[in-house]
Amino acid sequence: MLAEREGIIRRRGVPLAIYTDRHSVFKHTRPVFRPRDGAGSRRQTQFSRAMKQLGISMILARSPQGKGRVEKMAGTFQDRLVSELRLAGVSNMNEANRLLEDFLPRFNMRFGVSPSQLESAYRRASPELDLATILCCHHIRKVSRDNTVRYGWRTLQLLPDSRRQSYAGIRVLLREYHDGKLEVVSDAGIIDAEEAPHKPRYFAASSQKPDDDPGSIPQWLESILRQKSDFKESSIPPGATTIRRPTIRQQARWDAVQEARGRSLSERATARLLGMSRKTVRRYRSTVSPPVNRPRRSAKTPALTT
Repeated sequence: MLAEREGIIRRRGVPLAIYTDRHSVFKHTRPVFRPRDGAGSRRQTQFSRAMKQLGISMILARSPQGKGRVEKMAGTFQDRLVSELRLAGVSNMNEANRLLEDFLPRFNMRFGVSPSQLESAYRRASPELDLATILCCHHIRKVSRDNTVRYGWRTLQLLPDSRRQSYAGIRVLLREYHDGKLEVVSDAGIIDAEEAPHKPRYFAASSQKPDDDPGSIPQWLESILRQKSDFKESSIPPGATTIRRPTIRQQARWDAVQEARGRSLSERATARLLGMSRKTVRRYRSTVSPPVNRPRRSAKTPALTT
């Protein structure tokens, strides 16, 4: 949505105001209570933050009539436009954008209403305005002790420069552009950063199995996985619903945690090494056998009466 707004600003200018519904994309619906003053404050969404930086007023629909206008336009894009795309044989984003250049003028000519004021509601954008840095996602992050910044599954290693050798402990602004590029900004300017290698997450819940790449894991952990590769769940006899056997992943996790405990590794070091949370590591360290999930309770069927 921010990318679409950038195209409108470059073609026509900065609008004075926009009229939207009260969707969570435009406005947070729940107050955020700060412990300092005890008063509830409203956070800004990515969209509302960008509109504020551009000086665009946001008019949120509060009446059923205003909500109906928004829903009517949404119905057009979800019904009429879909049929237009299907008849034109559109199969990718570029073809859809080219179709909009012909569809929108025809739609406005047929259903548009003449405004009461003919003056333009757009103002010319300043040439010094950097739309790319405004119309992107902004995230506040705290630099870790190893001088890295994490966003999702990506880790950026901050490089030392003439200003500082380390940025550990300070809060920085992380910009995420439309093409997926990440940029780290501090009060002094842009910080040079590079993509850091991913930390091993041997037992993370993903499609990759922990023994897919045995050459990248320690030998002691590889031996545990090799020993448990033939581990299979035994079939549970009928009626024995309380008998549960751990899965391969649960057994391998427990063995790895116990092995790390025997090597006098702390809970924090074990969690970072195995890619697990400290709570899970603490749970596996405190049990004498691999923990298993509780059996599901079967629904009781009512007795038949004659």
